[in-house]
Amino acid sequence: MFGKNYKCLICAKTVYPYELITLEKKYFHTFCFRCTHCNTTLKPSNYVPNNGKFYCKPHYRELFQLKSTINADDSNNSLSINLSEENLISNSSSIVQVTDRSIDLDLNEIVSIQQSEQSQLQQSEQSEQSEQLQQLQQSEQSQSQSQSQSQSQSQSQSQSKPLFGLIFDNTNFYAEQGGQIFDIGFACSMNDNSIRFEIIDCQIYAGYVLHIGRLLNGKIQINDQFELSIHLERRKSIMANHSSTHLLNFALRKILGNRIEQRGSLVVAERFRFDFAHNKSISDNELVLIDNEVNSIIANKLPIYSKEVSKIQANNINGLRAVFGEIYPDLVRVVSVGVTVDELLQNPLNENWNNYSIEYCGGTHLSNSSEAEHFSILSEELIAKGIRRIVAVTGNEAKIALANVTRIEQEISNASKLEGQQLNTAITHLLNLLLELSTPANLRANLRKSIAELQTKTRKQNENQTDEYRKNAIISGDNILSHLESFSDPSQIPPFYISIVNVGDNSVILTSIIKRINEKYPEIAILLISADTIKNKVSIVAHCPKSLISKGLQANQWALEVAKICKGKGGGKPETAQGAGNDISKIDDALNVATFFAKAKLGL
Repeated sequence: MFGKNYKCLICAKTVYPYELITLEKKYFHTFCFRCTHCNTTLKPSNYVPNNGKFYCKPHYRELFQLKSTINADDSNNSLSINLSEENLISNSSSIVQVTDRSIDLDLNEIVSIQQSEQSQLQQSEQSEQSEQLQQLQQSEQSQSQSQSQSQSQSQSQSQSKPLFGLIFDNTNFYAEQGGQIFDIGFACSMNDNSIRFEIIDCQIYAGYVLHIGRLLNGKIQINDQFELSIHLERRKSIMANHSSTHLLNFALRKILGNRIEQRGSLVVAERFRFDFAHNKSISDNELVLIDNEVNSIIANKLPIYSKEVSKIQANNINGLRAVFGEIYPDLVRVVSVGVTVDELLQNPLNENWNNYSIEYCGGTHLSNSSEAEHFSILSEELIAKGIRRIVAVTGNEAKIALANVTRIEQEISNASKLEGQQLNTAITHLLNLLLELSTPANLRANLRKSIAELQTKTRKQNENQTDEYRKNAIISGDNILSHLESFSDPSQIPPFYISIVNVGDNSVILTSIIKRINEKYPEIAILLISADTIKNKVSIVAHCPKSLISKGLQANQWALEVAKICKGKGGGKPETAQGAGNDISKIDDALNVATFFAKAKLGL
């Protein structure tokens, strides 16, 4: 009977005695009761509640301890605000007033932490930038030198200014939370247009929205009125990505099954990542179905609705999704794609609601699914036992990913007409492009298959070329042996033999020729040179018997001197050595040096 009467406040599932924590007549699983900041398991003796969430005592003191006084001119000052959801969601600008709240925080450390947490994702984004973005950067770099210097000086001066934290009586800025990145923009004084505050970060501390940035000029005092303007294009991209996390969550459940549970997300302007619980790998075909499902919702132009309702009412809605382990307040915001929240509440148990994306969410969203334009999954991987991660893009970034596919396909088509070393070079270039450029995961498999076919083609060509080199080696060996056998008097056979053969830069085949000759004439020093005209490479192999090593002719020195002439290097042992060069035009000079060096060492 115990399990029927007690439900976990966090996950709403049955709580049994061996896993129960009771706080103020509220019940929790021991594994659900965690610190919102560090995710460590809490104990009844070591937690502090704040705005419906729970924190361990060390992090609560670190995040929320307040000062009693403030100084508006102090560079460490922090002024705060209450969040207005209407302005937050709807408006790109808002008239607000500076208030006299304060928070004891190191703003430089805050910004540093935010930059550190995003550095790995930003590096991945930079390494996967498309050709279109590179062209844009090149266009910006081509501006006049005087303009660039002016911008550089202005940026340097801005970054040198101290960080402030401002709090207003209202805001349209979204503070980072729920996996969504913060807004950036400007606060401009309503009384003096010259007073501009650049907002580079926005965080919630002690229940207030802290606008972190630099005062570019002028002076700010309490009760000054400002117009807050967010970076609207950046916000639109973030909204498209955030709404698409909901669509992806729905598609995963539809394609992979209802057991899918969200385990986290990160939404930024360029892309988003979505972590979820799933104990199986996802096939290429399933990725295609997931991708198609999200794009189908986008193409259907479904309106996106949101409304704040009682959590008790919302929990009854069939098909509602919530983040596992998240603590929600008594008043929650429901975001629904394709059906109004009022309709959901009128008939909450309707089985048809399973066909819609319905979630708790306090973030910013599109008004219609079509505004996302397009959706592409860039990668899918296992990040922990039973936890998988999808990284995806929308809008222009998704279009760029598709354009990258077209570019690579064209280069594959061009490469298929090549042969030999040119084909090998093209394949290396294609593999690098596949790593550098963002491409949809469901199409990347086909690109890899096409490149693999090119690799098979070049392997067959190499095998055919190697067979031809082996035939040449037999002919060259026969010719050398015939030459040596032409001496009727063995004492007239020269102590060393130097020759050019045609086996490309294959030192293994060169060595096999020398071994064949050495079996019949073990006391002759031999140096063979072969050139690959396509690669512009020279290969050198030398062998010296002990009888000539004692006279001063060593194979390693011999190969080194010859390789230097061809702009290369050589080395090995006195008995056998190899060398390689990068200039086939010097082969004749290399032959002369080889002969001169051997004669000089042997005193001939």
